[in-house]
Amino acid sequence: MRLTTKLITLTRALALSISTTAIAADPPRFEMLDLCDISGTLSGVPYHINNDGTVTGIADFDGTGDFQGVVWVGGTQAIQLSTLPGEHASVGAATSEAGLPVGTSYIIEEKYGRWYFYPTAVLWDGLVPVSLQDLVTSGPPDLELDEALAVNNHGVIIGAARDTVLERGRAFRLDVNTGELIDLGTLGGNSARPDAMNDNGIIVGQAWTAGGQNHAFRWENGSMTDLGTFGGRDSRATDVSESGRIVGGAQSTTSPELAVLWDVDGSMINLGTLGGNQSNANGISDDGAIVGFSTDSINYAHAFFYEDGTMWNLIDLIPPNQGWAGRANALGINDAQQVTGTMYRQDLGDRPFVATRVHLTIEPPVPGQAGTVNTINLTGATPGSSVYLVHGRNAALTAIPGCVGAPIHIADPQLAGKAQADEKGNAVVQGYVSNKASGKTLRLQAFERSICKVSNVVIHEF
Repeated sequence: MRLTTKLITLTRALALSISTTAIAADPPRFEMLDLCDISGTLSGVPYHINNDGTVTGIADFDGTGDFQGVVWVGGTQAIQLSTLPGEHASVGAATSEAGLPVGTSYIIEEKYGRWYFYPTAVLWDGLVPVSLQDLVTSGPPDLELDEALAVNNHGVIIGAARDTVLERGRAFRLDVNTGELIDLGTLGGNSARPDAMNDNGIIVGQAWTAGGQNHAFRWENGSMTDLGTFGGRDSRATDVSESGRIVGGAQSTTSPELAVLWDVDGSMINLGTLGGNQSNANGISDDGAIVGFSTDSINYAHAFFYEDGTMWNLIDLIPPNQGWAGRANALGINDAQQVTGTMYRQDLGDRPFVATRVHLTIEPPVPGQAGTVNTINLTGATPGSSVYLVHGRNAALTAIPGCVGAPIHIADPQLAGKAQADEKGNAVVQGYVSNKASGKTLRLQAFERSICKVSNVVIHEF
């Protein structure tokens, strides 16, 4: 498709007096990518997405239902995370921006009609699994490192351990640069389990209290703080931003769990639900966008996206007619507001996805036929900026040079045209579409490289 560009020039005929009445913000919008479609895996669960867009989790590679650890890289390939020698299964938990995956390798045995799982915390050095136990040079001698759950960009790993003397679950912190191992302690009870950590060393998770409750905690510089509940028994902290804002879930006297934000000023904010009685927050970006799951009024589970005091059902923020049916859980978000999780897709079951926040809007080509001139309108750009239109046949995540976390959702995108936005942020691309495109389906998407904004994807058959 060869297109030429034309700048829309709009003139203002009247000077309008505009009131300062507040107008509700437009809903955010996302473009969906099914990770199974572009990686060859048959199903999977993504647990973490880093700021490069790398997704870590588990996947079924051969259709047997036996899941292995996986790193989905660049939205184009799935790399299997191997087990330690002689072991049977693996789980990928997270990958740092430096490309260091961490997780767990398992021995699986059947005894007396029951299956037993024996975990070992690992990192993958050049995709070769290394037991974290072998990296310890100092610290408690009785801790057996079972699961690696998160890693920051300083080479610090947190996870779940077992005290081999007391037979209790513990939370550990291991600095792989020095080999120093730390037991994070508890809130007065017997055990603890961490969930997330930021680059400033703040660790959050869940720990038992002396009274037998399981409460969310914040750990920093050797001190563990109880984050409390909404008046119920238990709570849990699942993620922490670089600024120290913490999210998770907490029980109230009437709800089994409600999504919560523990802000840096110490306040505890109930994020609400999508109409049901249960929700939980799983991730937070540096600018405060939060994701998780919530039930609706008929107790159906949905993924949510929360921003500026509003909780949105993610299914309402994505393109229709792609088979996504709603049953979902948003499990992580990065600082570019790429969301990962699982969502039911018609005829395919629960599928792992990446949803990329879009800021520009392109309309379908008009008249949308081959052998004639077509027009594509764009809105939402920065006034005066250059915007680019690309096209391609297949879906993938293709990085825009210099833009981290704002990829094009097209494999091998080809430049179709360039335009300059007018003073209202509108632009138009016009061009002749060859008869050779007749009957072919193309994916169209625009981007503004100067501030790393992308548009929705239009899928059109000419």
